[in-house]
Amino acid sequence: MLVSPAQVVAPCSVSGTATIQNQGDATALATCSTFTGSIAVATGTTEHINIASVRGVTGDLVVQHAPNITSFGADSMQHIGGSFILNDCQILSSLTFPELTTVGDLEFEALPNLQQLGFTTSIAQAHTLNIQNTFLTTLNGINLQKVSSVTVVNNPLLQAISMQVSNISGSLTISSNGNHLKASFPNLETAQNLTFRDSSSIDIPSLANVTGSLGFYENSFQSLSTPNLTLVGGTLAFVSNSQLTNISMPILKTIGGGFQVQNNSVLDDVSNSFPKLQSIGGALAFFGNFTR
Repeated sequence: MLVSPAQVVAPCSVSGTATIQNQGDATALATCSTFTGSIAVATGTTEHINIASVRGVTGDLVVQHAPNITSFGADSMQHIGGSFILNDCQILSSLTFPELTTVGDLEFEALPNLQQLGFTTSIAQAHTLNIQNTFLTTLNGINLQKVSSVTVVNNPLLQAISMQVSNISGSLTISSNGNHLKASFPNLETAQNLTFRDSSSIDIPSLANVTGSLGFYENSFQSLSTPNLTLVGGTLAFVSNSQLTNISMPILKTIGGGFQVQNNSVLDDVSNSFPKLQSIGGALAFFGNFTR
């Protein structure tokens, strides 16, 4: 259901989506502590939009295909129950949500002029995080402690990712970001699937159990250490990591799927990399200039 601007003024709940056409519509929501329903900014909006005083939205908060909006914020918003979507906002350069800590799904895509996030308190909880095709230089303001899946792909100016999450029940995919991207997940203990591409360093010291696959592809780090990893349920892969010289997985015992170490041009010694490995469930594929 699409609600007209006039209808947004009185109620703090709708059965569908309230549409903000201009700052006047946003100001009309200030009487709502919590807005029950979803809020969308109209595609033709050209004004700076600030949703003042509203502390929460039970549904989605969406700005999508809005090429002329330059700034968007909500000075008191603490939680978004559904999805927080910013997509295809070509000149959006300012985002200000100083109190936001919890979202359902955070989906940011095609934001060529947004370089920083205005999440002052930091988002600590989300169901999914999906950031693709942006020019963000930092993810400061996102420090997830609870999340089911993370996708950070094709953000060419992004040089660092760091989160305190301990369990990722779904997948983590880091790919095609800045040339010197450093990925740090110091508290991550368990995950379903982990994929790292195009990273200059990867810090996963607490990782103990990957129920699915764990893959490192086309990274530029020299060394990879997982001192607490005992199980990879799917495939373990090291493929085309051009500067990799050392792998240390000292207590890894079981790989449920395949084991691939391929085309790592300067990796010549893996004799002490997997000293406790006892079982490989799938194919073993080692290709390279190994001396030991």
